[in-house]
Amino acid sequence: MKTTMLAIGCGLGVCLLLGAANTAAAPGPCSNSILKGGYAFLYRNVGPLSSGVIQMGRLDSDGSGKFTEVFTSNQAGVTTHQTSTGTYTVNPDCSGTFVDTAIPGTQFVILDAGDRVATVTTQFGVPASKTYTGQMQRISLGNSTPCSDASLKGVFFSVEDGVRAGNFGDIVFDVSVGNLTAFVADGAGSAVGRGIGTTEFSDVYTVNPDCTGSYDRRFVGGTFDEHADFVISGDGRMVYGVITDAGSGAVQIVAQKQDL
Repeated sequence: MKTTMLAIGCGLGVCLLLGAANTAAAPGPCSNSILKGGYAFLYRNVGPLSSGVIQMGRLDSDGSGKFTEVFTSNQAGVTTHQTSTGTYTVNPDCSGTFVDTAIPGTQFVILDAGDRVATVTTQFGVPASKTYTGQMQRISLGNSTPCSDASLKGVFFSVEDGVRAGNFGDIVFDVSVGNLTAFVADGAGSAVGRGIGTTEFSDVYTVNPDCTGSYDRRFVGGTFDEHADFVISGDGRMVYGVITDAGSGAVQIVAQKQDL
């Protein structure tokens, strides 16, 4: 497979590189069995604060058309933790459909022989319909060891984007935001880093055996903390997350480990 690398941003002397779109769908014919095991997922529909939604978590599929999922949902700055079950169908051309109790009617296409999945969901409703785009990645690419704090170790670059809400004096704001950050995780529950053009921070994190986790972030010299839930995939090389602070808006996190 040929992957083009795109430089997104630079800081701390290194650049964030994300794979661009020369990835082909899995060779057919596909079937339900290609989608088996644990996957990290991140779905988003980001608009004004009143409609912004991000869902992030873990999906486990049985290879026979059934799945369960545990996830964190941030809708308009309100965070909930949910579970759901459902069914899926994979077509011979590697497209397919998820049907579940949380977001019905998700269409997908399987990439990289089942290691990655791209999704799109449309919810029809009043006053407006919502379209979610999403990505899934297999949590383990061959390593069967349960996750722990040691699973998050090394240099990572991340993109945070979404909608934030707040106030400045009497002015209430609801704005789209984006930020690049770099951090170093020690594999023992601590990390340090900084945003591009922003202040330094330190994290305390916990990784659960199922590869989900959370962190508490303290900004150096700042007056507030930041909190997020996350899930690790690709044997520790990719992290999906969502900020969970009440009233903070809907902000997603995508972090990738760098080989330096």
